[in-house]
Amino acid sequence: MSVEERLANLEQAFLALSRLAKRADERHESVAQSINLLTELIQRHDARFGEVQAEQSNADARIAALADAQIRTEEALRSLTVNLDALTEAEQHTDERLKALLDIIQGERNGQAE
Repeated sequence: MSVEERLANLEQAFLALSRLAKRADERHESVAQSINLLTELIQRHDARFGEVQAEQSNADARIAALADAQIRTEEALRSLTVNLDALTEAEQHTDERLKALLDIIQGERNGQAE
């Protein structure tokens, strides 16, 4: 091989190496952009995840408050039922006494009319 052929081969090899280096630089830039994008997406995810955790905590607190309110309502209803039962008994007793009183009054009227 002559010197000129060798020189031509070296030039071609140099051009090929230059193209490979350029492609490697482009890939490196692409990877760097991808890393930057992934970093930004992770930061956004972390921020949203924090918001979701706060909302979940808020929902948990509201659910607990609703459960407490439900328990208090059920207790109040039980108390009202007990009071209503006592009131019903008192009403029956009053009705019985009123009926007895009416019987007495009716008896007195019948006795006076005679």
